[in-house]
Order: sequence, then C-alpha cells, then structure tokens
Amino acid sequence: MPTLRAPLAYRLVRSLIRPFLRWYCGLEHPAAGTVPADGPLVVVADHRSYLDAFLLAAAFPRPLSFLTTVEAFRRGPDRFLLERLGCIRLRRHSPDPTALRQVLQTLERGGAVGIFPEGERSWDGGPSTLLPGVARLLVLAGAPIVAVRIEGSYRLWPRWGRGPHRTRVVFHWTEPQPAGEDEQALEHWLVDALATHPGPPSRRRRSASDVGRLIWRCPTCGHFDAVRGRRDGTVFCLRCGAAGVLHDGTHLDWEGSGPRPLRVWARAVALSGAERRALAPPGPRPHRHWPFLRLSDGGSDLPLVPRGIGEAVLTPEALVLRARRWRAYVPAESIRSVAVEGSHKLQVATARRTYELRYRRGSPRGPRAHLEAWLEARGIPFRRG
Repeated sequence: MPTLRAPLAYRLVRSLIRPFLRWYCGLEHPAAGTVPADGPLVVVADHRSYLDAFLLAAAFPRPLSFLTTVEAFRRGPDRFLLERLGCIRLRRHSPDPTALRQVLQTLERGGAVGIFPEGERSWDGGPSTLLPGVARLLVLAGAPIVAVRIEGSYRLWPRWGRGPHRTRVVFHWTEPQPAGEDEQALEHWLVDALATHPGPPSRRRRSASDVGRLIWRCPTCGHFDAVRGRRDGTVFCLRCGAAGVLHDGTHLDWEGSGPRPLRVWARAVALSGAERRALAPPGPRPHRHWPFLRLSDGGSDLPLVPRGIGEAVLTPEALVLRARRWRAYVPAESIRSVAVEGSHKLQVATARRTYELRYRRGSPRGPRAHLEAWLEARGIPFRRG
C-alpha cells in the first residue's frame, strides 16, 4: 500500500522548521530504517512541551496527521493552518465518532496518525495517566504502533513557561508493535514505553516568572496563588516570604531543602485529606469563591461568547458562575469534564455547554483540584484534561 502523500502546507512547514529545530534543539533521533516506509501506522508520543508536535513532525521520517483538540481550531488563522496541515479535530469533552472515523480513513489510505495518549501536556515533567479509550482506539485501528519518547522537551518549553529555552532534544522510538486485542496489556506497554522522568538537577537557572501556575499554593504557609517568580530563577511567597531557586525548569530548591523535582513539589501542594473531606456532600459547608479574569460560554466547543469579569462560587449543590448581569447555575451531576487549557484557562463542560474561566494571575489548578475532589466526593464520573 503506497504512503499517503502529505499536504503541501505540511511539507512546506516541515522544510522550514526542520533546519531551525536541528540548530536550536539538536533533534537527535534513531535511524529512520526502524520505521516502515509505507502502510498504515499509529505513532504515540509523550506530551511534555508546547512544541512536541513540531519536534515530532521535524524528526519523524514520515508525515503525520495529528489528533488535535478542538480548542486549537478556535481562531480563524489557526483553523485555516491546522486544516491544511492535515490535523484531525478532536472534541475532548464528549465522545467524538467523527474524529474516530477520520483516523480510520487516514489509516485505510496508508497514512500515519500521531496521537498524544496522555491528552494534556505534563505540568511537572513526569508521566501522566492515559486518556480512557486510547487503548480501545488503537485496537480498533489495528495498525502497527510506534511509541516515541521525547527527552528534553520539558526543559525546552514546559506548560507553565512563558517561552522556549534552548536545550538538547533526543528522540527514542520503538520498533513497530502490533496492536493486538488485549487492551489492558496494550495500556501497560504504552505506560512503560512513554515513561519519562526529569534528568538530574543542573546549575542552570530558568525564568521562574510563571512557576506559580504549577506551584499553585505556597509549600510553607499553604496560601493559594501566593507563589511568584522572577526571570533570574528565584521563587518566593508573597504571604510568608519563603523563597527558593528554580534549576533548569525541572528542580526547585525551596528554603534550602535541596533541589527536588517539580513533581515532588506539585504533590506537596495537592489537597490534603481534610480538605477533600470538607468538600463531601453531608452537612452545611462554606462557599468557595474564585475570582477570574474573563468568563466565556458556548452552546458547543465552538464558539465561546465572552461574559466579562466575575467569579465562580462552589456551593454544596452546584457550581455558580457570575459575571456582570449574567449568571449560570451548573449542578454537580451535569458536569462531564474539568480541564485546564494552556496554563491559564479552566474549562468546565456539561453535555450541552462549555464554560471557560481565564486567569491573569495565579493558577487554574487550584480551582480544578477543588472541583475534581468535589465531584469525586459525590461519585460523579467526569473526564480530566
């Protein structure tokens, strides 16, 4: 079966970015002979950086049709470019049979499909859980699978970072593996093949301007949205004055405790058991208020209508969104998905509507953690993203 020819825009963009990324990142990768030159192929990769899709497109020897979330198609110029690059639009808030059909059609024509099975970029550089249904999709596709691990992409541009920092990127990809029919065994293989961990700490400092998006409350005093950073790599708390140093975007030395991976600090600021119990249904509980920069809502994933500045209020029964003269009452049982888009937008989706809260300062990860614990305490199934 001949290989599906890449769109003209894909070939043009690839020819432009490949020399630059080779100079900027090195882009070391295995020999192309390990990848079949033609026929259907599914490429699964870990997701640590904003530039993962560009890095993979530049390094992989075959053109790829990437599964891309519908949020990336929101703006007209982005939609125009992504459609011409051959990207497949995926709705992550609900099942999307259209995306599945396009994936199968691409494979039937001998093309290669690129998937990030973790669904979202890693916040702390460590592995994330696989999206539910990924193994089922791969079994249905029935095509050989190549797993790609991208080493160094988190240092290049982490999710909370403001821009790229030059670093070396190395690719590791496996021999093509058959999908088989055992979904559980396939999930275990994917987890092992994609597992990445931050390398050892270095003395190099990275801009810590937006590290508060990751460390969403102070590890010392516990105050929310109190951690700030400077471009010289120093990190401090506005409330208690505790401070630290960010090493290379992967390790944080907080209050002289020694460099520890950001994954350790992300776990340290997670909700405690007592805080989770306080969100349980029985008994009267105090309302929780989260101010936000702008609220938008829409009847589907696209488009979203801006509603202005306001706040979100979490009551024992529902999530209440208020902005100017507009108000939305979202019962707990109607919520289907809680996701952070980019590093500053929290999206709450129901079966019919999507609500997006944008934050100028602070992090949407705090409200997301409270919302997830609130839903879990009520036994309500939902999707993370």
